[in-house]
Amino acid sequence: MHTNMKLMDIVNEDLQKAISAKEESVKLLALNTLKKFLQGSGDRPDAGINRTLESERNDIEALIRSSQTIAEIYMVQHRNDLAKMEMQKISIYEHYLPPKLNKKELETAVEAIVEKTGAQKRSYKDLHKVMKVAMEELKGKAYDKNITSMVQQVMIYH
Repeated sequence: MHTNMKLMDIVNEDLQKAISAKEESVKLLALNTLKKFLQGSGDRPDAGINRTLESERNDIEALIRSSQTIAEIYMVQHRNDLAKMEMQKISIYEHYLPPKLNKKELETAVEAIVEKTGAQKRSYKDLHKVMKVAMEELKGKAYDKNITSMVQQVMIYH
């Protein structure tokens, strides 16, 4: 990603490049949606002001979750063409986020949190303690559902 540029500037620049290059409509649609989402609406408290990188990342992650839900609905309805389009949009949105931990890195991080907290594996009481710390420490480094799944796997099934 570009350094020393605001995320909105990067999205605008990429959108202009996509328009100039006559990119496929999915990319244009995704970039336009992302731009509008980052700009926000008048009813949001942070609309029209300098936003933090964290709030922008949270917005992108919300947009990804929304697209994942839509894709799942399309798959249930046997509309694989539309589900594929949503998945393509997700990969475009993810480009604007820092890379996420892979499964092994996430497992190592959760194992370290278990050790740091002194939690006992196979303890549902300690599971909640580890979950709380993991969510705080790994926010933005992995998707919440992946963190939850890994904490459960490490705490209950290992």
